[in-house]
Amino acid sequence: MDVRSANLSVIRAITGSWDVAAAYLGMSRNSLHNRVYEVKGQRLSVDDSLALQSLSKTTYFAEAVAIASGGGFFQLPDVCGIESNSIQTKFNEIYADVGELFNEYRADIGNDGVIDDEEMERLDKIAADLHKKAEELMALMAAMRQPRNRVFRRDDCKAA
Repeated sequence: MDVRSANLSVIRAITGSWDVAAAYLGMSRNSLHNRVYEVKGQRLSVDDSLALQSLSKTTYFAEAVAIASGGGFFQLPDVCGIESNSIQTKFNEIYADVGELFNEYRADIGNDGVIDDEEMERLDKIAADLHKKAEELMALMAAMRQPRNRVFRRDDCKAA
């Protein structure tokens, strides 16, 4: 999804669509339209796109920017919503996937000494799942990161 498509999706996700989005940004519907469609060099600013994304409660804009940058977007989980054993569980899932990848590789190479297109497709699927789980694990750990002088305690969630 490109940035313009993301902005359009964000606007459609807002209750009241174009009219509410324009009012939220303090501009007319026509001004918003011109900026989204880049009429005569006008553009929607990053700040405005982020404001609309927040209003829509979506992540379309962030996803589009991440993809345009050659990456992917993973929303960090709320640290208070992380179960104490979820990080260990995610590590175990990754270990299982590594084993599955190795077993698939061994079976594929053992058949004829080479990996054909169909076998590579299966290996790619397992590797993609493994990568996704590793990114989820990193997001869980990043959500628990605190400044050096601050230690996170489970009691912090009760106060929030």
